[in-house]
Amino acid sequence: MALDELKMHIGYCIRITLLLMFFGTSVSAQTINKLSLPNRQYEVNAVARISVEFKSEGAPRCGLVVDWGDGRTQSIRVGHDGEEGAPSSPFVIENVYKSPGRYNVKVKGEYLRRGLGSVNGCVVESSSIDVIVIDPMQERKNIGEGWRRYLADLQPIENRCIEIGSKKRSIKFNPNGPDELTPINEPNVQQLLAQCKKFAFQKQPQGITACKFQTPTGVVDSLCEGLYVEDSDGGAQKSITLDQAIGNHLTGLNWKFIQIENQIAKENRLAAERAKLERVALDQKAETQRTADAEIAKKAAEEKERVWKLSPEYKRQQAEADKKRISDEKEAAAAEARARVEALERSRREDAEKLAIAKREAIENQAKRLAEEKEREVLNRRQKYESSFIRPMMSASDPRINCLIVIHMDPRFIQLSEKISLSGLTNLSFPMLADKTIPTANERKLIALMAEGVKNCVNESANFRKNNYAKAVLDILEKEDASFLDAAMDLYSNKTSFGAYNLSIQQAAKDSLNRLQALEIQTQKQKIEQEEAARVRAAAMEEASRLRAATLKEAQLRQEQQRRDQEQQRQAESRRQDQIRQAEQERIAGVRRQWSARCEFDRRNAYERFKKSKENNCNGNSVGLVFLCVVGVESQAQDYGQSAFDSCMSGAPN
Repeated sequence: MALDELKMHIGYCIRITLLLMFFGTSVSAQTINKLSLPNRQYEVNAVARISVEFKSEGAPRCGLVVDWGDGRTQSIRVGHDGEEGAPSSPFVIENVYKSPGRYNVKVKGEYLRRGLGSVNGCVVESSSIDVIVIDPMQERKNIGEGWRRYLADLQPIENRCIEIGSKKRSIKFNPNGPDELTPINEPNVQQLLAQCKKFAFQKQPQGITACKFQTPTGVVDSLCEGLYVEDSDGGAQKSITLDQAIGNHLTGLNWKFIQIENQIAKENRLAAERAKLERVALDQKAETQRTADAEIAKKAAEEKERVWKLSPEYKRQQAEADKKRISDEKEAAAAEARARVEALERSRREDAEKLAIAKREAIENQAKRLAEEKEREVLNRRQKYESSFIRPMMSASDPRINCLIVIHMDPRFIQLSEKISLSGLTNLSFPMLADKTIPTANERKLIALMAEGVKNCVNESANFRKNNYAKAVLDILEKEDASFLDAAMDLYSNKTSFGAYNLSIQQAAKDSLNRLQALEIQTQKQKIEQEEAARVRAAAMEEASRLRAATLKEAQLRQEQQRRDQEQQRQAESRRQDQIRQAEQERIAGVRRQWSARCEFDRRNAYERFKKSKENNCNGNSVGLVFLCVVGVESQAQDYGQSAFDSCMSGAPN
């Protein structure tokens, strides 16, 4: 009875404990809702801290696993580990990183088993955060390298602007200096670099340069030099230095760049203008004198001409000039009349030539058009005949086709072409099919010639058909040729009329066409079946090849795996043998040390026995020691002890 009560009591305790564990770990809910960094970055071997914020419905009790990103993980029971009691939100977790880099810290809720202290996983809303770890020395080296690369390609003005601005804003940028460098990507540095780049891109003094300069008399070429200026209180512009202009630019004060004429160039220009004015005055004076002289000379010439026109000689020369002018005008009129006549005659000849050329071209064009029409007609007839002679399963290069076309287009058989056709597939007219007449004697001669020509065409194409057509096609075509020749023979012998001949060859052609079409359909069907069978065989061969390749690859993989297993076994066996040899060597070394100690003891004991025997009047047990004692040579006794040691060591294990 007491045992049963004890069991019941123990079971009751276990149930109460399990209930407490369940309610203690799952009654309240804990949610990790934010991860934050107190500092933007940490140095190597410094303590990195992450602030964890949570919200909880009651006392926080949950499991949290932190992956620090450097291979280290940490399990935390929120509400158990760390400080006594329930921590307030936020609480801090810490880690020390041994190398620089960007580490992604991940947090997840996980059930943690700790006996009665086991807890369920926390609910995590913010699961990761990046921690930046830097090496101060390497960071300074990187910052210095960044500054060196940036400053390498700068213009001197931009470099000077950075020097002045860095002093005003306490920016350290000299990579070779002892000061701590300011990172180049910081906002105040980027602002300074942008301002200096803008200053460098503006127009800057370039020394003395050629320029256009405005003067009261107009725009002139001169030499100018640039200056930095600022507006003074009185409104005038005051010259400033480059450093002052940079300072004004960085602080937002007014400054600008202007160009003024170089003083020496100005003096030279004014001297040149004065010399030019003097030359102009002299030129004007000389021009006035030339004008006056010209006027005097003009008046003298006019007076001389007036006197000349009043003289008798002038009147005589004038009369001769008028007479010559009239004669020249008459000759010019006669020459113009002759030229008009010649032009009219030349125009008539050209019109006649053009008319003759037009007539000749019209005749040639008409002849060319008739030839083209005849050629098109012949081509159309040839195409018509060619389409009527070609059957399914036949080749367009069959010599019989061209041969029959030549016969059809032969001028000798024109009168027969209106009554009969060599091919039953040609559209035969109703009168041709209903014609009851029989051939005349002349028509019989033409029928014989035509039949002989067709026979020759059949003979010429025999080898081609034998080499290029299947036997079934060859039989059908030979039967059609035989039907044509039989019908032609009956027509030649007046056994049948033209209409009966046409009906006979038309029926033979239709039978041949139907049989060839059926044979073509059968051949195409067989070809499709053969292609499908070939495709199936190719697919089967491809699948077999793929299976062989897969089997071969699998065998190679098995061989490679066996080789690796054998190599691993060999290495393991080699390591085991090395361990056995090392253990044996260590055992032998230990035994040798023990043996050496024992032999050393025997050597010392032999010498001690010698001294004792000597003190006891050489009453020792060893014959060698008694002898040495008698002769009294102590050094030999020591040698004897050494020989005893060597003899003892000779039995030591190797």
